[in-house]
Amino acid sequence: MNKRSKLDRNYGAFWMHTVPKAMYTARRVLLISFIVFVIFSMMGYYSAAKDANFVTEVFGSSYVTQTVENIKKGDPMAVYKSQDEVSMFFGIAFNNIRVGLFAFALGCIFGVGSLLMMVVNGIMIGAFMYFFYSKGLAVDFNLAVWMHGTFEIAMLIIEAAAGFVMGLGLINRGSNTTLQSFYKSSKNGVYILIATIPFTLFAAFIESFLTRHTEIPNGIRAVFIITCLLFTLYYFVIYPM
Repeated sequence: MNKRSKLDRNYGAFWMHTVPKAMYTARRVLLISFIVFVIFSMMGYYSAAKDANFVTEVFGSSYVTQTVENIKKGDPMAVYKSQDEVSMFFGIAFNNIRVGLFAFALGCIFGVGSLLMMVVNGIMIGAFMYFFYSKGLAVDFNLAVWMHGTFEIAMLIIEAAAGFVMGLGLINRGSNTTLQSFYKSSKNGVYILIATIPFTLFAAFIESFLTRHTEIPNGIRAVFIITCLLFTLYYFVIYPM
């Protein structure tokens, strides 16, 4: 019982104290990560609006062609129904965790690599949004994609911030040696990275099992999206303060 009680206390302390403390330390780089993502999302949107081939260059002709066909059939989000739920979940979960680890690991390049991930993903999201918005499908896009995208994109931004935190240890050493500074910054970065994994898995679950159900009333989907957003803002931004 004592071992179990200690484990429970450590587990609770991790989520209630360790992660929020690490997020508070990372608050400025989290803001930078978010701003970079938003700026390049707008750039991706603008580029797609100015260049008719931009979306095809970003996503490939096969995806664009398939989606155009789905739109003509009256089911623009059919891509989320193309696989069975379980296979889709494992595929998406693996890919999203891999991308998150990559965004974090690139922080070793003095934090610049993590921000580069924000540049690339921001451009992709902006182009993706324009593709649907330009076809009068803004509501369909937002209510379907952001069901899972709220957690998915938020966690990617946070993972990039974690990588940035790690990389800053190589630059801002203070009175420590480079190794000591990097160890401390890496530890905080890893805490943040670990905290994102359950939410990344949950986003994959939503995308695989719920996003495909576009028949769910718009009001319910909107409330779900807002709830996910508010929870993310509270736990990762407000509570650490």
